[in-house]
Amino acid sequence: FIAVYNRQGTHNQLSYTTMIKRVLHFFKSLFGSAVTELEKTNPDALLGAEKENLRKQIQRYNQGLAAHAAMVEKLITQVNSQEQQEAQLLTKIKANVTAGNQELAGRQALKLSEVTTNRDQLEAAENTYQEMSRNREASVKEAQKKIETLQAKINELKVKEATADLSEMASSMTADIGGASETMNR
Repeated sequence: FIAVYNRQGTHNQLSYTTMIKRVLHFFKSLFGSAVTELEKTNPDALLGAEKENLRKQIQRYNQGLAAHAAMVEKLITQVNSQEQQEAQLLTKIKANVTAGNQELAGRQALKLSEVTTNRDQLEAAENTYQEMSRNREASVKEAQKKIETLQAKINELKVKEATADLSEMASSMTADIGGASETMNR
């Protein structure tokens, strides 16, 4: 139903996906502006939502860190076990090579290479764990700053509302006093 004409005057129809995207964008922006208005009228609800988001975010980070820590511990156990066998494997490999048993020496060398691979994986996993911990701390600090900013804005808003209420009461008091008699006005 939306048509576009090019310079030669031929008729090109916009694709349905483009139309749907435009309609969805319209409703999304409409919904976004409604949420923004609600946030302006109820900053305490916004603060509560931010606190809840922070709680959920910390929970997700902690779950991810726990799962990753379990994997790191498993790798540590595996590497420790393999390191104990490493010296024995080297001795067996040397003995099999000198005895001419190349196939068995090759399999043992492959087991030995697994130790190196697992060490590399362990180091990468520990680095990833540290990075995840730093990201969690940075995210928490950022969310706390946002919450503190919202709290300050709410407090500022409450002070302004209280000041406006006091001003209104003060102006109504002078109007009431002045309305009582002309002598008071003078």
